[in-house]
Amino acid sequence: SKALFIHRNTLEYRLNRISELTGLDLGNFDDRLLLYVALQLDEER
Repeated sequence: SKALFIHRNTLEYRLNRISELTGLDLGNFDDRLLLYVALQLDEER
């Protein structure tokens, strides 16, 4: 949260919201990798 200049609770809320919207478990490496790849592909579009 310090690197993003946001409060810890804000970061936690946003990560939980991403989890809810995508159905991904961000505690799982494979799910985090899937999200990362999806975001990279979206950025290139």
